[in-house]
Amino acid sequence: MNTAIAPAFRTFTREESSAIYNLHIEQEGYIEVTFQSNTEKAYGFDSNPEFCARLIDAISYTDLPYSIGKMIAEARKNGDMIVIE
Repeated sequence: MNTAIAPAFRTFTREESSAIYNLHIEQEGYIEVTFQSNTEKAYGFDSNPEFCARLIDAISYTDLPYSIGKMIAEARKNGDMIVIE
C-alpha cells in the first residue's frame, strides 16, 4: 500500500528545537534536515511513508508535542531514516 503524503516544510526557532533548524518532507519518503549547529548544510534521508506521516503530524502543531530532535535521532537509530550518502 502506497500512502500519499503531501510535502511539508517547517523552520524552527532555537526555542522550538535546539537541534533542528529546518525540515522538508517529500511524499516520496525523502526528508531533508538542516541542523541548528550548521544552518548552511542540509542532509538528505530516505524514509518510509509511515514515519513521514508521523513527522508531518508532529510538525503541524504550533506548540510541538515532543522533541523533534529526539524524534529524528530515534528514527536514525532504528532505521526509519537512512542517510543518503
